Amino acid sequence: MKRKLSLCIALIGNSKVIILDEPTSGMDPYSMRSTWQLIKKIKKGRIILLTTHSKDEVNVLGDRIAIMANGHLRCCGSSLYLKHKYGVGYTLTMVKAAHGVSVAANIVHRHVSTATCLSDVGTEISFRLPLTSSSSFENMFREIDSCIRRPHLSSEKCHSSYSEGNFGIESYGISVTTLEEVFLRVSGQNIDENDKSVLVIHVRFDTLRSN
Repeated sequence: MKRKLSLCIALIGNSKVIILDEPTSGMDPYSMRSTWQLIKKIKKGRIILLTTHSKDEVNVLGDRIAIMANGHLRCCGSSLYLKHKYGVGYTLTMVKAAHGVSVAANIVHRHVSTATCLSDVGTEISFRLPLTSSSSFENMFREIDSCIRRPHLSSEKCHSSYSEGNFGIESYGISVTTLEEVFLRVSGQNIDENDKSVLVIHVRFDTLRSN
């Protein structure tokens, strides 16, 4: 209740600049989402500086996101910018038959030669695909789909040397880098004072302080 009261006090004055320090920490899911909706509703025409450890909160509220680690501001930008700059790429996960690992690997590496296998546990195998490889996805997905949907397709059609009727792939899914992965990667890097993106951020903050 004290946290909700503090939030109300911060908003009641119709201030143009609002600073919120983990405003939803300790709230139940319903109250948290209600607070998000309130902040989204009143943020127009205001500058709201909000700190949080919640990646979901960042995704919902963050127009520009800054990540701090070890007392240093490491990066700042939109969610899309951070995912593109610090992201590790796409994750392709495939559910395979008992002996389908070679089938999955053959298809993936034929279309994305720089793909790396992240894990191969049980019937699930995952690959890391670089962000620059997205132009190859259409043909790769088309081949995977044809092998899944037409189990009696000839091996020549699927470009793989495995027995007819057993292509080894049952389903698949792909996801882009998450903010959680970006945070872990950024916070684990050594600080590079020559990094232009970091220097630009420092200049902008210095300019704001001088005014």
